[in-house]
Amino acid sequence: LALMMWLWVSDADDAGSASASAPSEHFHGWWHSLSLVGLMMASLAGHSILPDLYSAMQHPDHYLKVVNVTFAVCMTYFVTVAALGYHMYGDKTRSEIELNFGAGWGRFSQLVILLLVICKFGGFMNALSLAVEDVVQWGFFPTGRPLGPAVQAVVRSCILAVMLAIALLLPMFELVMGLIGAICSMAISVVFPCLVYLVLFWNSLGIGAKALNLGLIVVCSILGVLSAWASVQS
Repeated sequence: LALMMWLWVSDADDAGSASASAPSEHFHGWWHSLSLVGLMMASLAGHSILPDLYSAMQHPDHYLKVVNVTFAVCMTYFVTVAALGYHMYGDKTRSEIELNFGAGWGRFSQLVILLLVICKFGGFMNALSLAVEDVVQWGFFPTGRPLGPAVQAVVRSCILAVMLAIALLLPMFELVMGLIGAICSMAISVVFPCLVYLVLFWNSLGIGAKALNLGLIVVCSILGVLSAWASVQS
């Protein structure tokens, strides 16, 4: 964000600035807008680390406040970067904003992003591996015997192989993130919590709360399907 703001006020070549924005078409159609829903959901979904965050907190009673403030800060950051990027590059904005920064700053930004991914990869990979191992244990070892190190290594190697295959088959970053956001993040972040809430508290909820949650489930399910289809088509 600091780099983008510096470029914004420095009148860099081939970019807009604080005094003049880059030429752009402000609206690209509803179908294109639907494909952006998945990208937005992917950027706001990090629910796999929330249980670990809660258990590691010294004061768990502050959990909701921490989550709300964190999401508010992240949303402000995302909107600021999006507005600056669109103002600076307009229709020339690429799928990854650092590709617009030029060779020097672009390479530096990619290295920073790579370091962030490396730092977070272990946590996300561990949560995913544990979930898959539970499914494997339930399906193939119903006696409750824990999985051995060899089986765990095979499961985690298969997960890495699947992730590598996806990266090779779908090298377009915006397509992958759009699909993940539309299919996975929408289901995990909106549909599944509303569904579980209704199942657990159906008898104690009023008509308004029931209608709101059912509406969110229906609307977000349809929106996720349309967003995934729009991402593939675009």
